Amino acid sequence: MEKLVIYDQALVAYLDILGFRELVQTETAGRISRTIRVVRDAVKPTRDRRRVYEMTYQSFSDLTVISIPILTAANLTIRPGVLLSQIHRLAAAQVELLYEGIVLRGALTFGSIVRSYGQLFGPALIRAYDLERTKAKYPRIVIDDVIFRELERNPALATHSDERDQILSLLEQDDDGYHFIDCLRAFRLNTDARSFRKIMRRHRETIKMKLHKFEDERGVLEKYTWLAEYHNRSVKKLRMRRQESILI
Repeated sequence: MEKLVIYDQALVAYLDILGFRELVQTETAGRISRTIRVVRDAVKPTRDRRRVYEMTYQSFSDLTVISIPILTAANLTIRPGVLLSQIHRLAAAQVELLYEGIVLRGALTFGSIVRSYGQLFGPALIRAYDLERTKAKYPRIVIDDVIFRELERNPALATHSDERDQILSLLEQDDDGYHFIDCLRAFRLNTDARSFRKIMRRHRETIKMKLHKFEDERGVLEKYTWLAEYHNRSVKKLRMRRQESILI
């Protein structure tokens, strides 16, 4: 008898290493392998977390997909829920990877997805892919508008208003109207001031290096110019010292 395959309702994150094509063309296989490994270690959920939340993790080359069903016993009983937790984890991965000179871009959406016979598929995966490819554009993880609608009507994403407020406080709306994870603010909430200043100085130096490296490549340069502007806004919002800004 053929196994019954049905979709889960899940949070789906689709992540991409920015500049991977250039990396493949200019770096050794060993360097590329290390980059992929560092990204995997930063974004891959722990074994216990995957088991408890029934999460699916799948990667190919520079691409990663993380799917988290929301109607599981763990998500309905453990607080905070998966959305707030996943935003914090993705924010931490972005900041830690930039410390290594690796820049992530991606999308977070909600919808139908399933893994069957080792293959991951569904409308939510296609939507996440399209968002990352056509809307993310800059080194940011954009939040699908679907998630905001679900926050209002789906208690499995946030069971109380305080949790919804926390989620919204970790997002920023960009000039193009898209919301994205405010990774520096989220990361700051989970680290001490001294460590965060160290991170921000490294963040600053990495961006300066990328701006110089790609100053003659307009398409790439605009992505790091965006990152520099985000960094500067964060310095101001978090009331940090002037030397943490790259002052473009």
